[in-house]
Amino acid sequence: MSLLEPKPSLPLLKHSVGEHVALLTSPTDEEIVEQLMKLRSLQMTVYVVHMSPILASRLFLNAKQLGMMTQGYAWITTDMITNFMNSMDPSVFESMQGVVGFKPHIPASKELRSSGKGDDSTSSYPTPRNQTEYELHHYSVLRKWLIPKELQIVNVFKGERIIGYWNPGNGITSLMKQENHNETNSTSSSKLESVIWPGGTMNIPKGWSLHGKRLRIGVPANNGFREIISVTRDPRTNETTVTGYCVDVFKEAVQSLGYEVHYDFIPFEDANGQMAGTYNDLILQVYYKNYDAVMGDTTILASRFPYVDFTMPFTDIGVGTVVPKINKKSIWIFLMPLSGDLWITTAAFFILTGLVIWFIERPINEEFQGSLCEQIGMIFWYSFSTLVFANSKYSMFNLNNLSASCIQTHILN
Repeated sequence: MSLLEPKPSLPLLKHSVGEHVALLTSPTDEEIVEQLMKLRSLQMTVYVVHMSPILASRLFLNAKQLGMMTQGYAWITTDMITNFMNSMDPSVFESMQGVVGFKPHIPASKELRSSGKGDDSTSSYPTPRNQTEYELHHYSVLRKWLIPKELQIVNVFKGERIIGYWNPGNGITSLMKQENHNETNSTSSSKLESVIWPGGTMNIPKGWSLHGKRLRIGVPANNGFREIISVTRDPRTNETTVTGYCVDVFKEAVQSLGYEVHYDFIPFEDANGQMAGTYNDLILQVYYKNYDAVMGDTTILASRFPYVDFTMPFTDIGVGTVVPKINKKSIWIFLMPLSGDLWITTAAFFILTGLVIWFIERPINEEFQGSLCEQIGMIFWYSFSTLVFANSKYSMFNLNNLSASCIQTHILN
């Protein structure tokens, strides 16, 4: 998380998702409350505060009165405020319980340690008498010679608690490297101290609060794929029920969150219970803020990206073939591709073809003469043998061979 350093005349409250709220140098309490209410309406509960200690004092007093210093909130202060917490009024310090801040860690010199004053990083700072003196002192010191290489991470709870350190090489750690010493000293344990957040809790704030708001989730009402999304209405109670795979995925996602979310499914329908528009119209309801989100079989299209954000796709229907379930052990499985009527029709055309060829060939072709059984057998043999080879030796007329081939090809296709 980056810490901003604006001009001294423009202190900032920085919202954790990039929203910035600027306060004037000397605002009234009403203006401070107005900006705090604006922050609270954004539904995020993690804030970075960067302003003068005098203005921060008034900010935290008003934040406590608004109930914004309670469980679920997180306040992070920069060194502009943290360096001078000990000099603030006790009522202000009490209102800042649970705040996490950063301030430079400046190890004491040999002379200071030998004097018995310890290595408090704030001992190198003179206490400013007013805001103007503080600003001049703060910026002149940081821009000239006092640029710390390490920061202390402190937690305000009945005093200042050092919970860790930060430096460019090691990042956040519980270890502190002393100047002019090769060894490293550890804090109370090898792990960072636990942070006590506003409200006296160690539960990490989730950074999100709906403040009792119920999310309006729009769903399509066309019931095209009931397994995916289905909207039904009880005619007696007029109660609407939304079911389907998308509903199951949505509920599982909500249950996996670390905080409670209340929501209502709102069918996108007209007075007649029909779909009130296209899927594009449904998605635009989120853009127009009529719905907080849309759930259902909505396709991710490039033309829709300028208006809404999509989740990662969790279904992939694709293209497939649906066939009835059959007993694969049956010996008649080869008959399944065609229906019974089609098999009978095909056999009838084969027999008709044999009869036509027999009628033409019998007067002049000895192959189609003989007893009645021989002639009937020849009719069937000629018809079915044309499937695998040409019967030029049985037929004396090429026209018959061509006719038989055309008839059977038309039947098979």
